[in-house]
Amino acid sequence: MAYLASELAELLRSIVLHQKELQVTLSSAKPAEELIENLLDIKLELADAEKKQWQEARIKNWLQELKEVCYGLDDAVDEWSVAVLTAESKGAKSKSMVRAASRYSSCLPGGKHLRPDIYDKIKHWNAKLGNLVHKKVGFNFNFEKNIDNIIDCSVILHKPTVRGTYPEKVVEKLQSSLDHDVILLVGDGGIGKTTVAQSVFYGQNISGDFDTRIWVSVSQRFDEAGFSRKMHVSLSGSSGGQQDGHHHVMENKEDSFKGIKERTDSSSSGGGGGQDDHHHDHVVENKEDLFKCIKEWTGESKRFLLVLDDVWEVDEVTWKSLVGPLQSGLLSGSKILVTTRNQDIANHRMERYDTVLMEELSDEDCWLIFSEIAFEEKNGGGDKGHEKLEKIGRDIVNMCKGVPFAAKAVGSFLRNKKPDEEEWQAVLYSPFWEHGVFAPLLMSYYELSAKMRQCFLYSAVFSKFYEWEKDELISLWMAQGYLRASEGIEMEGIGERYFNNLKARSFIEEFKEKEGTTIKCRMDGLVHDFGQLCLSNESAYGEKMNSKAILGREDSHAGVKHLWVGDFDLLKKDLSDSLISLRTLRSLIVTRGTTTSDNNEGIDLPQAFLMLTSLRALRLSGINLGSVPPEIWLLVHLRYLNLSHNKNLKQLPEEICYLYNLHTLDITSCCLIKALPDAMGKLINLRHLRNSGATGLGQMPKGIASLNSLRTLNLFVVGGKGDDLGCLRFLTELRNGLEIKGLGEYSITEVQAKEAQLKNKRLLKALVLRFDRKNEEEEEGNSTKNKEKEEEGTVLRSDYQVLQSLEPPPGLESLEIHEYEGSFLAPAWLMSMSNLGKVTLSFCKNCWKLPMLGRLPNLVHLAVEKMQRVERVGTEFLGKYPISKSPFPKLQSIKFSDMDNWEEWSFGILEGNTEELVMPSLQNLHIEGCPKLRKLPNKLLRNNSLKRSFLRCPKLKTGQNGQEYRLSHIHTDPRSINPIASRGASVSSNPSLSMENL
Repeated sequence: MAYLASELAELLRSIVLHQKELQVTLSSAKPAEELIENLLDIKLELADAEKKQWQEARIKNWLQELKEVCYGLDDAVDEWSVAVLTAESKGAKSKSMVRAASRYSSCLPGGKHLRPDIYDKIKHWNAKLGNLVHKKVGFNFNFEKNIDNIIDCSVILHKPTVRGTYPEKVVEKLQSSLDHDVILLVGDGGIGKTTVAQSVFYGQNISGDFDTRIWVSVSQRFDEAGFSRKMHVSLSGSSGGQQDGHHHVMENKEDSFKGIKERTDSSSSGGGGGQDDHHHDHVVENKEDLFKCIKEWTGESKRFLLVLDDVWEVDEVTWKSLVGPLQSGLLSGSKILVTTRNQDIANHRMERYDTVLMEELSDEDCWLIFSEIAFEEKNGGGDKGHEKLEKIGRDIVNMCKGVPFAAKAVGSFLRNKKPDEEEWQAVLYSPFWEHGVFAPLLMSYYELSAKMRQCFLYSAVFSKFYEWEKDELISLWMAQGYLRASEGIEMEGIGERYFNNLKARSFIEEFKEKEGTTIKCRMDGLVHDFGQLCLSNESAYGEKMNSKAILGREDSHAGVKHLWVGDFDLLKKDLSDSLISLRTLRSLIVTRGTTTSDNNEGIDLPQAFLMLTSLRALRLSGINLGSVPPEIWLLVHLRYLNLSHNKNLKQLPEEICYLYNLHTLDITSCCLIKALPDAMGKLINLRHLRNSGATGLGQMPKGIASLNSLRTLNLFVVGGKGDDLGCLRFLTELRNGLEIKGLGEYSITEVQAKEAQLKNKRLLKALVLRFDRKNEEEEEGNSTKNKEKEEEGTVLRSDYQVLQSLEPPPGLESLEIHEYEGSFLAPAWLMSMSNLGKVTLSFCKNCWKLPMLGRLPNLVHLAVEKMQRVERVGTEFLGKYPISKSPFPKLQSIKFSDMDNWEEWSFGILEGNTEELVMPSLQNLHIEGCPKLRKLPNKLLRNNSLKRSFLRCPKLKTGQNGQEYRLSHIHTDPRSINPIASRGASVSSNPSLSMENL
């Protein structure tokens, strides 16, 4: 709570300084100065109070009352800020004055009086605060200064090696010929069950025993419907799951999935699996259907290993329906490995099962885990200076009681401390050890700043093992007011700092999606339990439960501030019953919607949601939403609104533009939205407009140039009656990726392209340029004009001039150009893009030769598609290189596809030069849909770095002297149906060898 008390005090202080009339408005019993003094007084003692709440229940209750008061004050002051913003907006004041009135500003112009209703609220909460200040006198709190304890995150902690022989024991039982279909891995929380199971799952010792390995994070209760859905997502390989060869991992994601048959078909034809997160084609009705689908996926004669991680309880009927097919011989040779804290699940009349009971590690094994983290890189990495700490350290390890998680956590905590005896003694004698395995987490937790603690706790709001995108999580932190720009670092940068610190202290785990760059994160199960303990009744989550079950006891509803829901369909039926007690909710996160497609129009957002007037964050992603009511403006505190993946949503109401606090609006994949509200320019605090996949957009709204706080704008559409391309020059803070669509419109000029000033957007890393245009029937009244402009010379010259004028910033890392109609694809700026790592050229139908891409020093991935006029690729593609340099020095993957007239690829004079290397780093070669291609460079095929190939071209048969190509050192994809894959090739059936994802 210290963070909120501090923010309120600072805001009120600025109000008093710049609004003299406010002091009069707040007068009578509690002047503003006294309110500020109380907040600051409480703030200094909160750090001590939060620690002592673990020992005294009355302090915990006092803190809970204080939270409610601060939340109430926060709402009241925020409403007043919005009232001023509204008044200034209607009064047509300057943009700078309107922005100054926003929350956490340093001044509020115009001498506005406080609205009576807002004054009454502040007076009410101020009186309650005074009572709490009086109560705290008897607690004897100590004063502690809370600072942002930022640690050095340059070295990321590595995970300790699995200790003990448990992996070997599990493997032995899985490989045993005895009739043990189910292996239970049982142990207390933090003992390392998941770590051992992962070691077995990803290890090589069982690679020959199972054809497919499936991982499902159950997270507590094992129910039939929930398990069936998670299993299906795991097998179907939706974007929620991860795959690695024959590994299928499902980490309790609340995403949707395509049917097993569709996934199987797409796999066999080279597809990458379902990409539609919210599409449902197949629902499992019972376990017989489930296992039939498993067999369809794995094959009749194949065996699989199914890991069920973190099962807490299970009913006998559900368990029998799972193991029944195994025991009946339906899935002979397959095994189930269950990790659980509850050995009693074995008593459900289970037959043919075995148990591995995990006990505490020895003190020596615990010491090894602790020491390799705590002493990492201390004193230059040597042992000198550690002797005086080792005895204390071993005593600390003894306090861990053989629990590896505790050893890791306390080692991580001490790693960030000075190697000082006094510091280590303080840890050894900490009163937190009475809380067992949570003790190291408590110590680390209270080392965090107040805001960082709130960021961690908010991350625990979600369901256990839920995976979030890092950028979305940071946006949610921003929505709650946990992040504030400081010392020239903006909010997103502070969020990145906090995230990295939480990661370094093992509160959050980070990973990248396979075949992608999206950074995601999750929380260890025990850390999540700790977070939920700290949150008390402030958060709630549930899946197939009604609102009362989600929220627990009715008398605790008022304390719930953050609600995570896994099934919108069930929530909307029961929500209205609890709305009175939910009105102070600050977050509503819905992660899954309807599983039926009966309503093609989509559903309306229930009016009851509009009663949640304290919401800061609202996520309604993929719930088949068809409309948003105009009354959305009532949610005046809203800062984060996620409506993504609602494919029946056709428009946003104009009233959404009165959400002056909004900083994130997400309409990703809302493909039926044709236009954004005209008054979007009023959203002066908007920082992230996420609209990738909003393919129906035909224009950008007038006034978008006013949104000069925008950091994220995925898609800019040229054309229509909206702002033209030149308005991009005002959006100077754009970063990451930008796609510009509609560049082929006849109205686009070279002047507009220059006015966009893309080269000044130094934080832009990825750029997509689409030279598409509307269909002629949509070009009303311009048919004759269009025909005249379609004369080749006019169109070609126009596209080239526009491309030439759209010079990107020098730090650009990814470039895509689509549907360009110029004959030359060589803008003057292209060769200066030295940081380019990825280039895609697609459907450039008039280009007859490729640019000199070989001169790009850092190019790693290249794709060329549908370049219909290209007949020959020669040395011009390599670029004019001095002898000392190799063309394409870092290129790892190259893909050519659908080039109908391409006949020959040659390295020219470099073919005979044995010293000159071409593409020395190339690993992946993919060529398909090139029916006339008959020759490849022999030097390319002799490249020893080449590891994978996909070659499907009917005339690609012979090399020099009429001999068939021999690719003895290359893994050739078996789907390559021509002689190049059949002679001398090492053919692998592993689907991971395909080039489909290049």
